[in-house]
This record gives sequence, C-alpha cells and structure tokens, in this order.
Amino acid sequence: MMATIFGSQTISTAPLPNSAPAMVWVVGTFPAGATPTGIVFDGTSVWIANQSANTVTKLRTGDGTLEATYDVGLDPVFVTFDGTNAWTTNFVSNNVTKLRSSDGTILGTFNVGTGPQGICFDGVHIWVSNYSSDDLTELLATDGTVLGTFPVGNGPEEIAFDGNNIWVPMESDDTVWRLRARDGGSRGQLTVGHTPQAILYDGQNIWVSNFDSNAVCKISHSL
Repeated sequence: MMATIFGSQTISTAPLPNSAPAMVWVVGTFPAGATPTGIVFDGTSVWIANQSANTVTKLRTGDGTLEATYDVGLDPVFVTFDGTNAWTTNFVSNNVTKLRSSDGTILGTFNVGTGPQGICFDGVHIWVSNYSSDDLTELLATDGTVLGTFPVGNGPEEIAFDGNNIWVPMESDDTVWRLRARDGGSRGQLTVGHTPQAILYDGQNIWVSNFDSNAVCKISHSL
C-alpha cells in the first residue's frame, strides 16, 4: 500500500505576537440519553446514540431542542447518515437499525457480524465494522441487503470512506486496513500508533487517533 505517515510535530498553544489568545465558548449543554457515544448531523438535526439507554436522540441544531428519542437495538454505539436515513450499530444485539430521519420510523433492523461498532456510508452502501468477529459487513443502503462480509484484523473500530476506499483501524493490531469500496478487496495494512480507534478523512488525508500513544497519525495516500 502506498502510504506515508507524516512525522510528529510539537504545536505551541502560545498566542502569536501582537495577537489575542483564541477564545472558545460553550454555547449550550443539552440532555441526551444515558452514556451518549456516536453522533452525526443530517443537515438539520443531530442524532446521538445512547449506549446504555438503547435509544437514539434527535436534537434540533439551531437551539438544541429535543425533537424525539427512538428505541433501537441493544447498546447502540455509532450512527451515520445516508442522505435520507439515520443508521446505528447495536453492539450487543449484533445488528444495525435504519431510521427515517424525518420522523424516526424504523425502516429495518439488519443482522451483521458480532459486536458491530463503526459505521459509514459510501454513497450507495453501508459499511459496518464488527469488533468481536473481526470483519466488515457491507449492506445495500436502500433495503439492508447484505452484500458481503470481509475479514480484517483484530478489533476493528470506526470506519472512514475516502471516495474510493474504506479505512478501518484495528485496535488490537495497531494497524489500519484499507479496502476497495467497490468490492471489499484488501489494499493492504499500515502500522500506526498503539490502540488506534477513531478515524476520519479530511478530503486529502486520513487521520487516526491512537488511544495508548497519546497521539494521532496523519496518513497520505494515493487514491
């Protein structure tokens, strides 16, 4: 795999000469369910997975008003948006729930692997990382049909899509895997820091948080 991890850098937080320190305000704090984890924006509202409550909460972004709370599966962890619907992974019930974002109607519950955790939308498909069965499930977003199951490393966590590939960190292997979105074929693995978990794509590079290294890795790749 053609990939490069950029070197570590120390970033000063001191204000620049003749400039005022940056100021940050907390605009508001709004109640969700018990132990909120994953969060996603659907263009109007924010959806939050409440792991201990087995629910997702929908908040209006303008003022944080609670719009609704919906029951899903057991231990919902992460949530994604496919342009019309919200999806959440249910870690204990080994499935994902699809909800219509306009009114929260459950459109389907679909079985995946064991311990589903990360989830993302690639424009056509929903990808789910199954932490306990060490694989990824690909589903058709329109109806939840399972299109494939792809083995990966140990302890897959969150998922990112870069326009062509699916990227997923392996918490127990200290690696990141890259798979072709069109067919799930492996495009190799890259060693990163210790206990990688969260991952995102910024339009050019992949960023990975390494829980036990107290660092993040920036990965540049050839698409």
